[in-house]
Parts: sequence; C-alpha cells; structure tokens
Amino acid sequence: MPPMTAKRRILIIDDEADFAWMLKLNLERTKSYEVAIETDPENAIEAARKFAPDLVLLDFILPHINGGELAVQIKAAFAAKLPIVFLTAALRQPEPRSKPRTIAGYRFLSKPVGIEELLDCVAAELQHAPPR
Repeated sequence: MPPMTAKRRILIIDDEADFAWMLKLNLERTKSYEVAIETDPENAIEAARKFAPDLVLLDFILPHINGGELAVQIKAAFAAKLPIVFLTAALRQPEPRSKPRTIAGYRFLSKPVGIEELLDCVAAELQHAPPR
C-alpha cells in the first residue's frame, strides 16, 4: 500500500460565512485539502497560528481592517513563505483570464469565483510552497 500523502491545509479568512463555507466544501471535495474558516478578521492571526495553513485565501474587503493590512500581519507572523491569495468583489478580472492578476504582489481572484479557477489557482500557489 503506498504511503498516504498529507492533505495541504488552507485557511479561508472571509467575513461572508456562506461564501467561505461554499469554498470549504468545494476544496474538501477534492480530498486533497483540509480547510478551516475564520470569519472574524480580528481572530485571523491566532487562527493561522493554530491551524498552520499551507495557503491562505483572504478576502480583501473586511470589517475593521483591509485585506492588504491583514496580509502584512500574517506574513510577519510566519517566518516561512506563506502563500496568500486575495478574494475580492472590488476588482474584476478582464476576460479571458489568461494571466494571474495581482494586488500588492499577491494573486487575486474576483468574486464570484468558479470552482475550476479556484482549484487551478490553489494548485499553482501550493506548487511553489513547501508543506508545513
């Protein structure tokens, strides 16, 4: 029997609980990911410390803090490179989406995001990230 490969861990930080839950279900359906959700940005750093994600999906527009500021805090809290992908309804990607778009050096996906686009993005970001 081949050895089991550990699931990669993804933390979703989004104040829209229904949207975050939909992402979680779709990511876990692949059986490749273990997913945690944090809907309160004030608890995001602690949630990341406890969960030790391999990747963070981060809403850009959050109450009390913007995603860019929170990304800086998350990066400062982790010595290792922790990929962060912004999710936002504030910016739209033009069609066709042939090239990844970025905000402040971080890749972003426009809401609503299709599941294939999400899975492709997550796989591409994790390809360059060492497992925790």
